[in-house]
Amino acid sequence: FNLLPARMILEDPLYASAFVANLGSVGIAGAYHHLYEYGTIPIFVVVGAYRRVAVAEEDGRIVAKRMATLKYTYDERVEDGFYCARAVSRMKELIEHPERLA
Repeated sequence: FNLLPARMILEDPLYASAFVANLGSVGIAGAYHHLYEYGTIPIFVVVGAYRRVAVAEEDGRIVAKRMATLKYTYDERVEDGFYCARAVSRMKELIEHPERLA
């Protein structure tokens, strides 16, 4: 509700719509982030380290692809399961097909 003075929350990273932590940059495979009572963030996303994964192509070939794990933590007081599932599905689609962003 913006009850605090703007200068107290303007540069505070815990007052945002979502928080993304790249733990892959320090070699961690992926982890769930805890929620905070402080701030306004209802969604935490953690990016894990890249790894090689065997993937079957549409033509049946098995290829090694570079992949990272994304893990999400939601505050159930804010996020509804149905809309979260749709948002994650849409995000997956856009990550896999970035040309659809245009």
